[in-house]
Amino acid sequence: MSSNGEEVDLYEILGISKTASQSEVKKAYHKAALQHHPDKVPEDQREAADIKFKDVSKAYEILKDEEKRHLYDTHGMAAFDPSRGGPGGMGGVDLDDILAQMFGGGMPSGFGEGPRSGKPRRGPDEEQKYQVTLEELYKGKTVKFASTKNVICSHCKGTGGKEKAKSQTCERCKGQGVTIGLRSVGPGMVTQERMVCDPCSGTGKLYKDKDKCKKCKGKRTTSEKKVLEIYIPRGAREGEKIVLEGEADQKPDQIPGDIVFTLVEEDHEVFQRAGDDLSAALSITLAEALTGFSKVVLKHLDGRGISITHPPGKVLQPDQILKVEGEGMPHKKTDMKGDLFLVVKIEFPENGWLEDPATFAQLKKILPANEEPKIEATEVDEVEFDSDADIEEFGAGSGDPRAGGGWADEDDEEGGEAQCAQHPLTVSKMVSAKKHVPIVKKRTKRFHRHQSDTYKCLDASWRKPKGIDNRVRRRFKGQMVMPSIGFGSNKKTRHLTPSGHKAFLVNNVSDVDLLLMHNKTFAAEIAHAVSSRKRIEIVARAKQLGVKVTNAKARVTTEV
Repeated sequence: MSSNGEEVDLYEILGISKTASQSEVKKAYHKAALQHHPDKVPEDQREAADIKFKDVSKAYEILKDEEKRHLYDTHGMAAFDPSRGGPGGMGGVDLDDILAQMFGGGMPSGFGEGPRSGKPRRGPDEEQKYQVTLEELYKGKTVKFASTKNVICSHCKGTGGKEKAKSQTCERCKGQGVTIGLRSVGPGMVTQERMVCDPCSGTGKLYKDKDKCKKCKGKRTTSEKKVLEIYIPRGAREGEKIVLEGEADQKPDQIPGDIVFTLVEEDHEVFQRAGDDLSAALSITLAEALTGFSKVVLKHLDGRGISITHPPGKVLQPDQILKVEGEGMPHKKTDMKGDLFLVVKIEFPENGWLEDPATFAQLKKILPANEEPKIEATEVDEVEFDSDADIEEFGAGSGDPRAGGGWADEDDEEGGEAQCAQHPLTVSKMVSAKKHVPIVKKRTKRFHRHQSDTYKCLDASWRKPKGIDNRVRRRFKGQMVMPSIGFGSNKKTRHLTPSGHKAFLVNNVSDVDLLLMHNKTFAAEIAHAVSSRKRIEIVARAKQLGVKVTNAKARVTTEV
């Protein structure tokens, strides 16, 4: 923006303060653009007006964008100057930079010696993760923190010695800055490797103790504490990177690298995020589901209450989805927002909530009557039932692929897919395995291994044998064939369980979510080291997603 390379003040160009709002920036730009437009000034002043008009346009282009404005407030115009390492600079790929990363220095010996490029190498970046809450991603956040880094010594300007002091060539590296060492790569195998010279720290020069810089003690860099600031924009997502350019450790003859923060989103108690959309549970009573309601159903991430009015006469079903447009996560750089999906959870009354028989009769008259035809039978038996049974007990231990919860969705190929499409967030029934080759158990009889004194006290089928014992290591007719025990009739079904699923080891609740779209192929198998409390959470989540669990009852009976 300036021909002589001097730093300019964009706020001064537009005539506004640094705390000016976006509307004030826009008004100041329109006023300055109208004042300095080349067509609005005399002909002898057009050349100067043209330069001023370009500066005004450039200033507005940076200050109207929140991210660019933040970069300018932090780093000045250097953030937009390619010649000074700004983001706009494309730059060429330096072969010496690549070799420096591969060999730890410049061009290794043997590749030819030539004049080094005058372009300094770029230092490494410092990467670290930064935990953020969903509220911070919704509203945006500016974080200030103190950073301690190495900077070039201001007293010796990075030379490591006193002014006018003469350095000596390092005797170990002969002034090359690197040495050749041996590194073990295997038993009896070594390889040559270029390493930075320790005495001279890669400079190839040394100073006597009396000639070393008093401030840095010859290290060429000193430690400095600096307050840095990062800006997390509204609507940022997990995995996005926030870069502080040139704020990594400084080294002489190197361009400092960047500090890179990778956003890690923390789990939220109420909301789940997918892209720019949010989902949450909508808990209502049975009376509200039948008669309607008007209330604040949840508190949003910015503290606002979300109120919903559901009219009487429209009955809400369990797991029904209500979509609220424009109440999701904000889109970056716009005023638009995603959608909020509410999953209806109906709280049914507990046993014994009503004891008056007359009230029961009135309630029965109000509710719709059963219109299905009455079942007629010549003989009727009155039986007792267990109201706390588990569907996993259905066909348990039988080896039938329809055992457990698999029977509930056997007609998925005909009409089950439409049901899944209507309820993408919650599935309440177990899903049976997809069609596969019939699983045949190769051996049904008990296995009897060779008897010997070594194993005479063990059960005959205690393990699959790996060979025969010394006592029977002899030739004889009618030698028994070693059996092949196990499930599977071919390669496709060799690793399938009796239900037709492949076992997938899970250690936490998030591992179960991976099986949502693969619940016809894989079944969750809880790892052995998982605690009883976490097992209960895993089983509950698996029931919500319709994922079959092979060992759902293991260790769960323990008191938690």
